[in-house]
Amino acid sequence: MRDDPMKQLKEVLGTMESSAALDVGSRYGEFAVKLRDGLKRHGEIIAIDNSQAVIDEAAKLPGLEGITFRLMDALRLDSPDGAFDLVCISNTLHHLPDFQPVLREMLRVLRPGGTLLINEMISDGQDAAQQTHTMLHHLGGEIDTLLGEYHGKTMTRDELAAVFSTLPLTDVRMFCDYETDPILRDKLAAKVAKLGDKVRKTSRLPQYGRLQEAAFQVQEKFKRDGIARCTQFVMLGKKAR
Repeated sequence: MRDDPMKQLKEVLGTMESSAALDVGSRYGEFAVKLRDGLKRHGEIIAIDNSQAVIDEAAKLPGLEGITFRLMDALRLDSPDGAFDLVCISNTLHHLPDFQPVLREMLRVLRPGGTLLINEMISDGQDAAQQTHTMLHHLGGEIDTLLGEYHGKTMTRDELAAVFSTLPLTDVRMFCDYETDPILRDKLAAKVAKLGDKVRKTSRLPQYGRLQEAAFQVQEKFKRDGIARCTQFVMLGKKAR
């Protein structure tokens, strides 16, 4: 049963220790919290985002004790080579038009023998409720991109594995995991309910009619199948010495 959110990741983190961890594109610190609560032992956990508004909002949120938020561009990390023994990025690659330079920067600040961890939602192999999330996410991403903020579609497991296999890593592990927290499901349901408002932001664009129809299809699928967060694909490996 999928009754323990990201159970396998939790088990892996429970065997790991980190003296200095970096979470790239952290937004409000959801994955940084997983690191803080899941690692066997940890020192400093730094969460970075390129939006000051996001950093300011995160500073107001409860439950983020022990996490340091910093404004930073992932393309030019303000850290020396080998500064961290754990560098992570979660559900952020599909927000980057070209994520290869970001991966190179992450590897630069990772110590030889340290762990690179990528967690991304995937679009293939989903059950009916998860497929609703995929439809919602891809439509929302298209709207964001049309309005000037790049937000690409999620990749498949094989596409992500192919990217990871090109990196200079050893002891590579990859596995699927599941987010089953009912709070996350409720947040997704709320996004479906507000989808009309998001689509109306494109009312002056030629794609508006098509986006309205796509939103209707998402809402109908939600009524029929419900919604659940897409499967997460976790990849981790050690930087070659």
